[in-house]
Amino acid sequence: MPTIHTIAGEPVLEGKYHLECRLGQGGMGLVYKARHAYLKTQLAIKIILPDLVGNDPQLVTRFRQEALAAAAIRHQNVVAVTDYGVVNGSLPFLVMEYVEGESLHDLLAREKSLSPERALELMTAICAGVGAAHHQGIVHRDLKPLNVMICSDKPSLSQAVKILDFGLAKIKSGELLGSFVQAQTTGLMGSPYYMAPEQWADDEPDSRSDLYSLGVMLYQMLAGDVPFKGSSIPAIMKKHVSDPAPRFIELGIDIAPEIEAAVLHTLQKEKEQRTSSVEELITELREAIYPSAIGIHT
Repeated sequence: MPTIHTIAGEPVLEGKYHLECRLGQGGMGLVYKARHAYLKTQLAIKIILPDLVGNDPQLVTRFRQEALAAAAIRHQNVVAVTDYGVVNGSLPFLVMEYVEGESLHDLLAREKSLSPERALELMTAICAGVGAAHHQGIVHRDLKPLNVMICSDKPSLSQAVKILDFGLAKIKSGELLGSFVQAQTTGLMGSPYYMAPEQWADDEPDSRSDLYSLGVMLYQMLAGDVPFKGSSIPAIMKKHVSDPAPRFIELGIDIAPEIEAAVLHTLQKEKEQRTSSVEELITELREAIYPSAIGIHT
């Protein structure tokens, strides 16, 4: 039976996946580019880090449940999960569709900010994938630019956007708030810049928590930076929980007040006052950017 040493040093996993090269490592695990031994299709395989599995006997079970949920999301804007397995009885792995392209993080690092029209185009595709998951009762919990890929081989942006890692944030070892020390050294906590206020507390995240994360991403697309920054994780937490997002005019950015209102609606501290769905977010943003188009198709 394969072991972690087999994964690291041998080209074949479970007899049917040829590991071609390591693509990277994130807070959840190692990612390899692979090819199916028989079908010859190109794939990506994420193997959960041994340190994350730790001594938790329930993690493999939880991982399987989340893998099944992620595999059930069938949408062009969500990376497809095609297989699941466990190496040596304790190291879970996911087999996923391989995406060639760049992340939204890389795009924003290069271009800094985007026009409202381009931000709307991107957010429409992102929200379509997130909405498909929400309609199945699945919350991402860790939406951020690094988890949004833009394929280089698709004819349109609406087809090119792919969301990664649905369900994986839920099975991290320990809750986010309880992982501060570990997060600062290993990145396990995920994305403090994008976490909703309730994710810093004991409240169970729901779809509106994802809406907040989408709002931070939208703010970043338009402003060129996230709304809340700090020199430490507690400082960032305090701003998410207590401080209003800086107005665009304070940053020297000229943007229509209707667009700003749509963005700030997603960033409300209380879930009940926040944008309630991805459909509402896109409707508000589209009407703010193209006000003259309202009612044309009625």
